[in-house]
Amino acid sequence: MGTCRCFSYLPPPKVVKQLGLRPGTIAISPLNHLRPLLSSDDPNAAYTFLSCLSVLDPSLWTGSGMELEHSEHTTLKEQEVKKIMMFLDSNDTTLRQKVKH
Repeated sequence: MGTCRCFSYLPPPKVVKQLGLRPGTIAISPLNHLRPLLSSDDPNAAYTFLSCLSVLDPSLWTGSGMELEHSEHTTLKEQEVKKIMMFLDSNDTTLRQKVKH
């Protein structure tokens, strides 16, 4: 979570520059490091994923910015968005609230 918070203080072009993101190096995009948390069955991992996503600039994971070469590695996939939305129906109040904010 600390790394995500650090990235939140930098504008997206600076994050891209710091990570050395260029065509051919998209595997190190912030989203790629967060994906395993979303696919976990552990609610703590899901909360960490949502927390990190909330502090990262959306252009780093939505495919809407010019900073990254957007591809399946740098943009949330449809099934990932569906999983995030499923947290709205979770029994875990904390996860439901995290998705809303």
